[in-house]
Amino acid sequence: AINFSRIAMTGIEVAFNNLLAFYFLLRLLRYGYWRDAVWLGLSAGLGLWFYAAFRFTGLALAIVALVRVRRWRTVVSGIIAGLIVMALVFPIVVYSQVESDEFLYRTRKIQIFDPDNRQAPTLAEAIANNIQAHAKMFHIEGDHNGRHNLPGTPMLDPVMGMLMILGIGLALRNVHQSTGWYFLVLLITGLLPGILTLESEAPQSLRTIGVLPSVAYLCALAVFAIGQMLVDQPRTRPLVMGIGVALATSLYSNYALYFEDQRHDFKVWDGFSPVQSILGRTVADYPADQRLLFSPLISFAPTIAFFAPDVEQRQETLILPDALPIRAEPTYAASIFLQKDDRWLWDYAQRLYPNATFHKITLQELDLNTDRSGVLIYVIDLTPADIASLQGLGADGTGALYIPEYGAYRLSGPWGTNLYLDGQLVDARDQLMLGAGNHAIRIEPPGGLLEWRQSDDFSFDAVPEHFLYHHPVGAYGFTGWYYRIDNQDSLIQRIESGISPSLVRVDPALDAYFHVLHLPRPYGVAWRGWLQVKETGSYGFSLRAIEWAELRVNGTQVAETPGPDQTIYTTVELPPGLHEIQVRFLDTVPYSRIHLLWQPPGQQGFTTPPPELFSPFPY
Repeated sequence: AINFSRIAMTGIEVAFNNLLAFYFLLRLLRYGYWRDAVWLGLSAGLGLWFYAAFRFTGLALAIVALVRVRRWRTVVSGIIAGLIVMALVFPIVVYSQVESDEFLYRTRKIQIFDPDNRQAPTLAEAIANNIQAHAKMFHIEGDHNGRHNLPGTPMLDPVMGMLMILGIGLALRNVHQSTGWYFLVLLITGLLPGILTLESEAPQSLRTIGVLPSVAYLCALAVFAIGQMLVDQPRTRPLVMGIGVALATSLYSNYALYFEDQRHDFKVWDGFSPVQSILGRTVADYPADQRLLFSPLISFAPTIAFFAPDVEQRQETLILPDALPIRAEPTYAASIFLQKDDRWLWDYAQRLYPNATFHKITLQELDLNTDRSGVLIYVIDLTPADIASLQGLGADGTGALYIPEYGAYRLSGPWGTNLYLDGQLVDARDQLMLGAGNHAIRIEPPGGLLEWRQSDDFSFDAVPEHFLYHHPVGAYGFTGWYYRIDNQDSLIQRIESGISPSLVRVDPALDAYFHVLHLPRPYGVAWRGWLQVKETGSYGFSLRAIEWAELRVNGTQVAETPGPDQTIYTTVELPPGLHEIQVRFLDTVPYSRIHLLWQPPGQQGFTTPPPELFSPFPY
């Protein structure tokens, strides 16, 4: 409970209003006074105005009320309490109907009744997994969110953990008493908000904050029982001293956890949006006309807007993995902000924009009291000249044509020239189905105006200069065929039967978190590229995905992910030459990502393969 004082969010009033309502419920059941019914209705209705977890803890109140009511007068008083609750929540009910999408937005994102929100194949398995995680939360493995807990440590110290178990036994022994019975029911209903939400976040101590009264009561019940036993013993001094030491140990353990362990833990620090805070302070000093492009996981963060309110109107989200080069007219300067997992994009940007300003914000630079090292944010500042430096075809007529969206196009080169696209000779009469992304283009002889026309256009228009690029930009990476499917077998059938995909894209690398989905879930992707190997050797590959992926080299499967977000490693002997690399990917659950890394001979560790080594077309 002390830990949540760090977070400026609703939460603790769930425990407050629940205890307050239970107090008046006990009075109402005992005395039947109408004034207690009024206060019960007010406290329960007020609780529903705050954190949604109260809707579940309120079930414990309703269950006790229904089971314990014995007198007609109490029934009438209960009806009065219910009418007061209904009157208080009536504005919320109206709002939930008028603005249902906003009211239910968060619930829809986290509840596991929707198959898109769960990892287990069935709802029953998802609930079973969450029950197990939350059952272990108090004594074995707690919340992993640094804002809620010292990640992974039990939610209770050992002394409180033992007291809680003893208290549960005492409450079960005296289950006929309404007080103990209520707190046992509250322990179950208070855990439901965590059990019925995302498995990836289980156990979730904030959503289950409603169990705090139960934990406190059960521990106190155990202490009270031990105290009664000591009163009946003639020689209690040693026992009292031992219990005092145990309670002092519990007190110090919680003090050290809050003021020492969590204070110096990197994951706790990282859980309180420090990167976004640093970004907000940084971008607040940028000129008003500067374009600001953020990596998906740090874009449009409320913390950034808090420090730089005007950023909301001018920030953009990078669409990974095909984020570079900057495809815009070089009118304004631009700054790119990448998180630490985007290292490959930082390296790629250095090859594309050697004259740009590159800066890393590191833990050492912030002078934090931590043993960890590393980069928090990569910052790339581009002038209009940097952006323009890559635009336009090369003097030899070669380069890359960027296709903004998948569809049918016609291309027309200058009169008297030959136009080659992806190694094939084309003319204005050819209708081409082109995937989004970069395509290799060559005009022989070089020079002149390149024009294009989409299938629904009536005439040819000049291709914008910022859709044409020269070396070092090229048609690199993998061609991806995206299919609307719901399982692995369907994906393989679509690939092998040659069915037309819903989308085709050219992706420079397969190392990205898909914050912006190119297709609605569920879908699958078949990527194919050709790796240019220069020397014979043993090449290592690692593959990780949410939810499933496999790697094929020259038509042979060499790796398949063992489970969501689990990495598999393999090595393949490759001679010099072109080698076909295929990656198949299935996405039916949240947090979509794919990570294909490699380890060429002589390299230490796995890194993202440079896009230049792969060709999306076999030439």
